[in-house]
Amino acid sequence: MPNSEETHDRVLNYERCMVSILNRTINEKGLTHSAVAREAWPYLKSPADHWRRARNARKNEAPRKMPLRDLVAMAQTLQLSFIQLCAEVELELKKGWDYHKDDTIKN
Repeated sequence: MPNSEETHDRVLNYERCMVSILNRTINEKGLTHSAVAREAWPYLKSPADHWRRARNARKNEAPRKMPLRDLVAMAQTLQLSFIQLCAEVELELKKGWDYHKDDTIKN
């Protein structure tokens, strides 16, 4: 059984990969990040800031954690099923994606 630190690291890697895929999908579709965030999370005061801080944190700050409901809403806004998004994450992770080396979101 993995220890809690290993489990946390795996979960964080999964979440960061998911954010990376959502980010890439927005770019591939030629959409603006702020417009997608506003559509996905109309209940937030500043959805674009929420998404920006999830994608790339401020200096000396960890990226914002993404609640499951926000990840599902973003996937639906991009016309992806959450199952499809999870499958893409699994494929990336099997290819060796790791947030320590691959989480270089700059948008």
